[in-house]
Amino acid sequence: MLPWTAHYGLLSLPSEIKIGGSGKCLGIPLHPFADIFPLMEGNDFDGLVTDIKKNGPREPIMTTCDGRIVDGRNRYRACVAASIEPRTEILDINGSGLLAWVLSRNLHRRHLTTAQRAAIAADLDKLKPGAKPANLPIWLSQAEVAAMLKVSPRSLRSGSAIRQTSPELHELIKVGKLSTNLAQRVVGLLEDEGDGDR
Repeated sequence: MLPWTAHYGLLSLPSEIKIGGSGKCLGIPLHPFADIFPLMEGNDFDGLVTDIKKNGPREPIMTTCDGRIVDGRNRYRACVAASIEPRTEILDINGSGLLAWVLSRNLHRRHLTTAQRAAIAADLDKLKPGAKPANLPIWLSQAEVAAMLKVSPRSLRSGSAIRQTSPELHELIKVGKLSTNLAQRVVGLLEDEGDGDR
């Protein structure tokens, strides 16, 4: 049973709000594609809450047919913070069509740097043939991932190398707090330090 009830395209707010672990947003299940982009935080999130309090949610929370949020987890979190019932719409798309929709929607409304897009592409690179995680429904080639995120294959390889070497630095790049060049220098120093221990 989902922690909300559907009423004419509205999500009733859960009676007990808990920040969920991976795969959940305040207790609501997330589609894996919803986690591709970083969450809004700080002033950006506070501004969204203020706007929703003043104007209501301008866009619905998009869910899959099985009730998982695929787009709008920041809007959902802001609606909960503002005590406003969010509107929902069911998006009846699957597989690579759903991924393309999520990417298109987010790439056009966010101001992401090339480094951030490359970091996100590195997360998607795990979808390449032969490495399909059980919770993600499609396989993509590196070229497809790079094209979808509008980054060069070289940027994708660099992002993937950083992700593999230092997941912490990867996350900092993804949220825009670290450049790829600086992360590569830090990774190089860590590798040099590791070589000296042998």
